[in-house]
Amino acid sequence: MLLHQDKKIPVVTVQTMFHVGSKDEAENKSGLAHLFEHLMFEGSPNIPAGQFDMLLNQRGGDSNAYTTWDVTSYHLTLPSQELEFALWLDTDRYYGFNINETELETQKKVVREEKNTHIDNSPYGSLEEESAKRLFTTSGYRRPIIGYMNDVDKLTLKDLKDFFETNYSANNAVLSISGDIDYDNATELVYKYYSNLKNSDKLNKKSYFEKEINGEIRDVIYDNIQLPAVFIIYRVPKFGSKEWYSFKLIAKILAEGDSSFLNKALVYDSQMLNEIFIHAMGIEDVSIFSINGFLDLSSNPDEVITEIDKYVSKIKSGDFSDEHLVKAKNKIETDLYKTNYLQRSISDKLCYYSTVLDNPGLINTEIKKYLNVTKDDIVEMSNKYLDNSKRVVLTYLPKD
Repeated sequence: MLLHQDKKIPVVTVQTMFHVGSKDEAENKSGLAHLFEHLMFEGSPNIPAGQFDMLLNQRGGDSNAYTTWDVTSYHLTLPSQELEFALWLDTDRYYGFNINETELETQKKVVREEKNTHIDNSPYGSLEEESAKRLFTTSGYRRPIIGYMNDVDKLTLKDLKDFFETNYSANNAVLSISGDIDYDNATELVYKYYSNLKNSDKLNKKSYFEKEINGEIRDVIYDNIQLPAVFIIYRVPKFGSKEWYSFKLIAKILAEGDSSFLNKALVYDSQMLNEIFIHAMGIEDVSIFSINGFLDLSSNPDEVITEIDKYVSKIKSGDFSDEHLVKAKNKIETDLYKTNYLQRSISDKLCYYSTVLDNPGLINTEIKKYLNVTKDDIVEMSNKYLDNSKRVVLTYLPKD
């Protein structure tokens, strides 16, 4: 249980995070964690199907949830006088499996429609699946979070019940409450509503193992898109490691802001690209560093990749100034303070840092990890991990 008091506005956020995500799914059971997240709004021992959001909205609240490879998280935000109602509503779904066949089939359809809208018919929507299955071959990170629809269609109530009894337990969850709270009252209410949640003796976390990539993996994917794009993707150290923070700074130096290396050279000067950004995504066992460039129609993808590599090489050789590094750190500091100002963000970080690192206090000290990164660290890390022979390069081209 993590409590954060902020009385600036009379609102409270309750977040419960379970340490189970799509990477933990069994073979041929992909999509189970995400489907289960949907079903947690479809009825519980004291709340009929379809009533969860209605009851919440009547109290002026809202809710949402998300599933990643590593965790599944649920949050509610309400006026602070409704804290006890929020805790009752949140916990009711964790005390008993109350899903029937009709709700299961309904949510399978919802998931299929979600995939149809956000992946199948979204430009570059297949990127997560296409990159993951090339970047990883052994661990659960190789599967898309939403799952393969052939697997989702075959999931049964027994699969869901087993998943619930194994993973939705007190010893696999972190609760955070942030906002306009009284510490004593919040603590008392948490014990009232959460103390009877059972521990699971079935938890069985798999150790992360992944084979090395030996040789660049380069493929072309034809998609329903207007503009070609290139995606250059590397595995980098896991979230929270000392090494991880270097890559967040490299991303800023290379591609954030008009004066960053890649934006200035490829978007503004040569106009080979319409847009470029880097997604440095920290995850529990290994992280992903993805350089995403969207081409001008007259540009050649292979030439763009060559140009991008030139600027990555500048980082590797230390051909950047102290000013570049300071600027990147300043941007990180601004980003951190912006997100740490938001109640939902605070709640989410407290849960995530506790779940995957057992260190919720990182929210107060993380900036030091960025500020301690040196130019030598960046040169060392980029040479070690931004290796052309250990990456995936995907070129997306229009179908017609």
